[in-house]
Amino acid sequence: MRFGKIALLSVLSLGASAPGSSWAQSLTPPSWAVGEAELRLSGEAGGALFSPDQPGWRGAQASGAISLMPELKRSYDSGLLLTLDGTFTAADPLSRGRYDGDAMARVTAWGSPAHGSIPASA
Repeated sequence: MRFGKIALLSVLSLGASAPGSSWAQSLTPPSWAVGEAELRLSGEAGGALFSPDQPGWRGAQASGAISLMPELKRSYDSGLLLTLDGTFTAADPLSRGRYDGDAMARVTAWGSPAHGSIPASA
């Protein structure tokens, strides 16, 4: 085993030693008032670094995806809550199999009266 592989494994093991570490929720999503509603903008990024042992592939390879998750929420004095949210994802060619090359992963609209809920997904 070469020194480069040992160093790479050491660095990766440092990140894996603390599952659920403070990186998971280190920032509160920003939010803005939009008229009587609230717009909150969340995001998520993930990826993998690997070294394939296959013909035609050399060296380290990386794959990843980044997601933007906006949410527009309006609550009324009667207890009615209306929400429109979605997930929009950009991914590299290795991750596109999961998202089928589309940027829109999910869009959801739902209403919640004082008792119960009314979901509608697209």
